[in-house]
Amino acid sequence: MRKLIVGLMLTGAMVLGAMSTPAQAKSAGGVSLDNAVAFTQSANYMSIPGYVRYMVFLKEGRWMSRQEAEQLVASAQ
Repeated sequence: MRKLIVGLMLTGAMVLGAMSTPAQAKSAGGVSLDNAVAFTQSANYMSIPGYVRYMVFLKEGRWMSRQEAEQLVASAQ
């Protein structure tokens, strides 16, 4: 009985510990996607992959392909 109680307490502590860890910020290609909503002011009225492409262009001076941007966005979610 004591082992059961200890096991349940440990399991509960692990679940609570996992729930209290801060959420990781979503980003794609170094572009934060936390507040970006497609086709709104937060994404400069662009799709999310288009917004990522544009922001990467501003930071690095290179245009990535639409496919690259879509893969980055998919991996960020």
